[in-house]
Amino acid sequence: MNTFNNYWYYYHKLSIANRHVYNQILAGIRECKNKIKVSSYPNNETVFKITQYVLLDNPQLFFIDSSKTEILQFGKNKEVCLNYLYSPLVSKEMQLRIDIKVKEMLSSIVKINVADSEKEKHIYTKLIQAVKYNNRNLSNQNANNNIVGPLLNRLAVCEGYAKAFKYLCNSVNIPCVVVCGSAKTPPFDNSENHAWNIVKIDDAFYHVDSTWDSILDESDFFDYFNLSDREICNDHEWDVELLPACDKEFHTKQIIRTAKELDVFVATQISHGLSKFAIWFDMRIANETEILNKISNAINVAPHHFQNKVSTIQLRYNKAQNKAVVNIN
Repeated sequence: MNTFNNYWYYYHKLSIANRHVYNQILAGIRECKNKIKVSSYPNNETVFKITQYVLLDNPQLFFIDSSKTEILQFGKNKEVCLNYLYSPLVSKEMQLRIDIKVKEMLSSIVKINVADSEKEKHIYTKLIQAVKYNNRNLSNQNANNNIVGPLLNRLAVCEGYAKAFKYLCNSVNIPCVVVCGSAKTPPFDNSENHAWNIVKIDDAFYHVDSTWDSILDESDFFDYFNLSDREICNDHEWDVELLPACDKEFHTKQIIRTAKELDVFVATQISHGLSKFAIWFDMRIANETEILNKISNAINVAPHHFQNKVSTIQLRYNKAQNKAVVNIN
């Protein structure tokens, strides 16, 4: 079965009985009900999980406060209690504004013969360039966690980024799921709750983390765009049983294994007139200083007419990816 059918990934991971509860909750939300009666047979924990699945599958439900869901039981009767952030009229007005913004963002790719990979890259780039990570403005915290923050206010936290990316991808028929897991922020010791996406491109699945690439502010060389499980597992953790396997690598890259290979690679990039390029290492790297030394040594052994093109070296190193982005001026 295609679990991305209708872009309701989590719906299709449920049993037939629990899908019925999912549909009851979704129907109640569409009718703007604060209390939604559901089938009594699932336990409260399962009903809560199903409610979260409804919100993850449907980022257009931005008017629901996902942090204030309650499950109440009265004998054999069970109710899902929801908190609405806006009135139906305000929600409708905001949806119209979102529609205008999405149309503007996607105008250049809504055409025939644009490959899904090109559409996805366009969406990812637009989202990262337009939105800033913000976890300090508490007055807009709810918006930052849904599509309103990134699409209307240009501010978001990870959940808002992930929901906006799904919303935009689904708008151009690219299947996408919001992933709720954990991630290790530098220096990669403590894990925190985190949200990102898995996207389906050309029958293969890939991880994308627009939050972290937005924070890196590196539009030329993304670190977390279309990664395999193997490539992202050093700093991200997720439910591998629940979510699709991302076992294919999207990027074609040369892995540097020795100092000699690095010398040749750097000289080749400079000879081709590239002032900015990415390097993936297989060798163990201690820190950025070690890489700078290695890059400097590679330039020193390059032909003299290449050395004359170099005045300064800027470097960004991602330890988890073992990847360096080099900017030579």
